[in-house]
Amino acid sequence: MFGLVYTKLSWQGNSSFNVAAKNAHEAKMADLLNQLEADSAMGAFSGIHSGRCLQPFFHHTDFKPVADSINGTLAGAGTEAMQSQLRVPMVLNYLLPIGFKGAFAAIMLAAAITCHNTYMHSWGSILIQDCIMPLRKKPFEQKQHLKYLKLSILGVGITIFILSILFQQTEKVFLFLAISGAIFVGGSGAAIIGGLYWKRGTTAAAWAAMITGAVTATTGIVLNAVYKDFPVNGQWFWFIAMISAATVYFIVSLLTSREPFNMDKMLHRGQYAIAGETNVVKTEAVKGWKVMGTTKEFTRRDKGVVIATYSWTAIWTVVFIIGTIYNLTSEVKNEAWMSFWKVYTWIYLITSIIVTIWFTIGGLQNLKEMIHALRTMVRDHKDSGYVEK
Repeated sequence: MFGLVYTKLSWQGNSSFNVAAKNAHEAKMADLLNQLEADSAMGAFSGIHSGRCLQPFFHHTDFKPVADSINGTLAGAGTEAMQSQLRVPMVLNYLLPIGFKGAFAAIMLAAAITCHNTYMHSWGSILIQDCIMPLRKKPFEQKQHLKYLKLSILGVGITIFILSILFQQTEKVFLFLAISGAIFVGGSGAAIIGGLYWKRGTTAAAWAAMITGAVTATTGIVLNAVYKDFPVNGQWFWFIAMISAATVYFIVSLLTSREPFNMDKMLHRGQYAIAGETNVVKTEAVKGWKVMGTTKEFTRRDKGVVIATYSWTAIWTVVFIIGTIYNLTSEVKNEAWMSFWKVYTWIYLITSIIVTIWFTIGGLQNLKEMIHALRTMVRDHKDSGYVEK
């Protein structure tokens, strides 16, 4: 829960999406819609994705011959962590018919491609914008800036290729994602929160936080690789990295801050606001809506999205609480659980179809608007991300 707040919008793979919106309001709406899309469309396949099918497959007598064969094959498949990650694809290979198997493989291939190209772009731009540019005394020239961005992205691609050959999996995927991600997000959360919400935050503090998070997470990776069954796993090292980086950021900011930073200028507020960037619907937002994060820019349709997103989460939270209490106080038969998962899957499947159609229509409209804007907008090439000290 601490990590969800601390690392909000700081995950490096999504940074290119987060900074691509035309203004802050559109970025907020994109985040809400993305959450709604992920919770509905992906939920229809959550049974496969989370491996819920493994429990009956490896314990039901009807599947025993195949389960024994899979276990025998996995016995020679490297480390215990690697064997654990291969169980789902091995079971899917048996359960899915040929057509679905091909469709699933196509989806995974498309996901791999989109994941890699966005990660390459994000990491490449992060290196130039957040690491190299703060060290320079003057901003890049436009052509020079684009050149180094392209070279950086190419460098990330080469690095991924080399590491994928040399790396050996030692932990379960989610634990490894937590600790490897902490190399960046362990410190980035402190830098983002401190930089955007505290006028005393400093560049030195941001660097100190990033270094602290990276060193802590790297130490965790090394210890878990060297010592088998090390008592502190990747999830805990992620938490330690966040706490350490936040503490260091606060202390270093107090020691190095000389005068308050002009937050309005950096965030284009007040007298520095960009004309035409915001579309004010009402001068003052309704007080009740402020609790849900709405502002004076929210239209009636935007508020409908907020209600849909929050309601969807709230409903399934209530289902989880009631289901947990009922399961702990009463005997629930397998047939009852099967009925629940059937209803659950159908709800998500129908919702995912509706959301997919909605997003396709809206996405095409927004694509047309974006192409028009790119052709006609007047760009300020001085707005390159360089912040004068």
